[in-house]
Amino acid sequence: MADLTTLAAVKAYGSIAGTELDALLTALISRASAAVENFLQGSVLSASYTETRNGTGGQAMLLAEYPVTAASAVTVNGQVIPKAAAFGQTGWWLADRTILLVGYSFTRGRNNVQVTYTAGYASVPGDIEQAVIETVLLALNRRGHIDISSKALAGETINFITADLTPSSKAVLNSYRRVAPL
Repeated sequence: MADLTTLAAVKAYGSIAGTELDALLTALISRASAAVENFLQGSVLSASYTETRNGTGGQAMLLAEYPVTAASAVTVNGQVIPKAAAFGQTGWWLADRTILLVGYSFTRGRNNVQVTYTAGYASVPGDIEQAVIETVLLALNRRGHIDISSKALAGETINFITADLTPSSKAVLNSYRRVAPL
């Protein structure tokens, strides 16, 4: 898993000067990146995947990861399915995050379909990076009030965020969240 932001970006957004917090911030960046990918239920950056799935008898299969940027191989029951030369011709082709077959089917079976493809973003989308930055700064600021949800002083009450991700970060990340394939 790669970090989804940089130390420089966190320090710039948080107006943090000097190097005394660099080791802590670097660790928090890795933890926040992992928390975001855990929330999203998948990797953000481009990677190769090989899915082994059950054949359904149909001609379409939704892939688990996205955005899918390329597919390289489709095998059903050990038979390599050729890539279609053009839309509508015999073979497989990629439509968004779905592998479509013409002249073949994903024959019913257990773990009899294998698809190799690439999915993810070439670089971290800005709103995901911002969610990571805010999560890092939330964790940094939370050090002074761990396990305290609110504090009253001189007739004023301060409420602290107790979740791992800020509500605004969750709102942004929900649009990227993975769903199980159909």
